[in-house]
Amino acid sequence: MPESTTFKLTIAYDGTGLVGWQRQAEGTSVQGLLEDALTRLTATAGVTVTAAGRTDAGVHARGQVASTTLATRLAPADLQRGANALLPAAVRVLAVETVDATFHARFGAREKRYAYHAILGPLMSPFDARYAWPHFSQQGRIYRTPCGR
Repeated sequence: MPESTTFKLTIAYDGTGLVGWQRQAEGTSVQGLLEDALTRLTATAGVTVTAAGRTDAGVHARGQVASTTLATRLAPADLQRGANALLPAAVRVLAVETVDATFHARFGAREKRYAYHAILGPLMSPFDARYAWPHFSQQGRIYRTPCGR
């Protein structure tokens, strides 16, 4: 069996239709998809992927950082390619790096950035619907409509 190696993963995902980052009893999660893909790729049972933070259902990420320790001889580039081949198109591993065994995505996070997009105006393009909150203005007042409603 190969030695265990700790990897830093940078992930992007469209959270539409997902229950969020964390694996749940019901529904599809980003963590579950990644763990299942890495389990298949490395033929290792019990793969755990830890993120710097969790996202709620329907939330998207452009650069979520996660860490995992795997007993594999796969190079980071091969791990990235293999994981992406097994993941749905809505989830992508943007980068894989070998890191020190003490690296932990959650406890080592130094910064987290959040972006909220709102469309101001009388209507919203269907191309913005997944990624922005509609705000409709009427006589100078802004009314927020929850995303997806």
